[in-house]
Amino acid sequence: MNSVLLGVDFTLNGDDISFLEMNTDIGISNRMVEYFDFVSLFNYITTNNFTKLHLIYKEFYTAYQFIDTIKTYCANNNITYNESITDLTAILIPDVASDDETLVIRLAFNTQAILDDLYCRDKSELIKLMFDNQLTQYIPKTYSKYNDEVTVSDNLNTLNDNGINPNLIVKRTMPDNQKNRYPEFHKLSTEEELETLKNNLAEGTLLQEYIYNTELIPLL
Repeated sequence: MNSVLLGVDFTLNGDDISFLEMNTDIGISNRMVEYFDFVSLFNYITTNNFTKLHLIYKEFYTAYQFIDTIKTYCANNNITYNESITDLTAILIPDVASDDETLVIRLAFNTQAILDDLYCRDKSELIKLMFDNQLTQYIPKTYSKYNDEVTVSDNLNTLNDNGINPNLIVKRTMPDNQKNRYPEFHKLSTEEELETLKNNLAEGTLLQEYIYNTELIPLL
């Protein structure tokens, strides 16, 4: 059986959670290991009669403590452990045989998977999916224009007041490792300014409300 560990970025919007993006190139630091529910994972493995666990991951992104803990749980539950380590820049994963006795857990990006190549790689496709399924209450207000230059997702018609902080953010829709311009922050006051920004939005970007929350603490 094949599975994937999905990383989801979100921000707090008052008492609600706003969904930002997701990825399958999962980074697990030593500090994050304590938040991983190993007990539930191995309850699932044993309950479903898996006798083997095969982990696919990128060594650079994955703490040794995480791997060691997985191996310890496998040993304690008589589960055979195997692994495949992919290169840091790899976009394909090794071909791992899947059967009824083996649970394959992928923590690495795979361009052959629709989830990865469409919805994780391209933020605009994920936004369109949320709009098409009427799930916009779970994402920040957004303006996104698509490649055909006709299709538009837009529920960003008003501006929130973040005091001295920005209230809008422009993001690349595709991965952007350079970060020399984007994300780009704006603080606008009028709807006329908002419409001007929309009309001049660069190709390959989308516009969202910037949700500022002083209670958010990065987990490193």
